[in-house]
This record gives sequence, C-alpha cells and structure tokens, in this order.
Amino acid sequence: MKLTLVRLRSRTLWEKGANFSGFSIPPRTIPVPYVKRIHIVYNDMGNLSTHYFNISGYNLLTSVIGFIVYDAPSHISTITSLRKLDLRPMGQPISIEFKNLTEMIKGRTTKYCAMFDENGKVSLSVMRFPNLCYTRNHGHFTIVLPSETRKKKRIWGFLVIGFVIGLLGVGLVAVVGRMVLGIYKSKKTCEMEREAEEGEILESVIVGRSKMPVAMVTRTHPILEGPSFP
Repeated sequence: MKLTLVRLRSRTLWEKGANFSGFSIPPRTIPVPYVKRIHIVYNDMGNLSTHYFNISGYNLLTSVIGFIVYDAPSHISTITSLRKLDLRPMGQPISIEFKNLTEMIKGRTTKYCAMFDENGKVSLSVMRFPNLCYTRNHGHFTIVLPSETRKKKRIWGFLVIGFVIGLLGVGLVAVVGRMVLGIYKSKKTCEMEREAEEGEILESVIVGRSKMPVAMVTRTHPILEGPSFP
C-alpha cells in the first residue's frame, strides 16, 4: 500500500490544475466549501485491493487507487480534526490513468470503470478509452471485467427469455389460427343455410336449343268411386 500527500493552494488548483500518480485534475476546479489551501491524500491499495474492495460478479484488473481532499489550515491541532472537502470541476472532469494494463487487457471491449465512494457504494461505467476513467469528485477507482460465472448467468437468462417468447409466439399463432378457422366454418354454415331456405330444386328441360329450369309437377292421384246402392 502506498500513501502520498500533496499540498496545494486553491488558487493554483484553479489556474493550473494538478497532476499526480495517474490523477489529472483540470484547471478551473475549486474545493467545496472553498478554502485557501487543500491537502490531497493519494493511496494505492496494491495487493490489498481485493481484501478491502470487492464487486460481486466482477474481477478486478488493477489495484484500487484513490484520493481524498482535506482542508489545510495554517495550524493543525490533530489530523482527525481535518475537514473533508469535495472538488467541483467547472470544465473537464478529473481523469484517472491506469498505466499497468497489459496489451491483451487493453484489447478487451467489456471493461468497466468502478468507483467506490466513501460509504462503500460502487458505481460502474463503460470505459471510453483503453486505460482512462473519469470522475467529478474524489473516491477510489479500479477497472473490472465481468466474471465467467456472470457471463454464463446472462447467457442462460437470454436463453430462458427467448424460449418463453417463442412459446408465447407459438401459442398466439395457434389461437389466431383457431379463431380464423372458426370464423370460416361459421360463414360457410350460414351460406349453406341461406341457400337451403331461399333456393328451390328445379328440373330442366330442353326447349329448342336452350336449357330451361322447370319446377317439379305434383299430380293429384284420382279417387275411384264405386257404385252406390240404395
């Protein structure tokens, strides 16, 4: 673990910014609340990074580095009495350069910048450049990659979602097909019933060269009457 202390005037920070141990604080940055002088405490956790900082589902690619800003009064009674400050860049953000990344890791496209605040809360952001992260305040930083276990869980989740969507699609097609078939059958039945009610079975005869329909003839059978006797 490494620890470094940088003492600056707030005016110098505003005019020139500051560069130390991979951190680049741009000009036009002020401490909040404003004080005349500040202490910037830089630390590199080294091999103890994974002991103090851990993100479930991710692997740390670099050691955790960070900085904290304190008030730097003319007279210091005790170190514990120093007041923590925030930084407010009015222009470009603060950049953190990780110089110990290998070329193989630089070529990976799934790297994330991880930032830990003073409460231990972590926030992730996709890296814009191969070995640079950005921030607008102090904290601790590292570069992480999703672990293989996390990747497998994501792939399995996508497969399950795809399977469920496929089943829903098949079910929807089946329901729509049954509805269309039912409508077709109902329409066909209605047409047949209408034809049966309105239609009349006609025979046809040939008159000259034309074939004309003729209604069926119903003949009355004669009734035979016998002789009447007195």
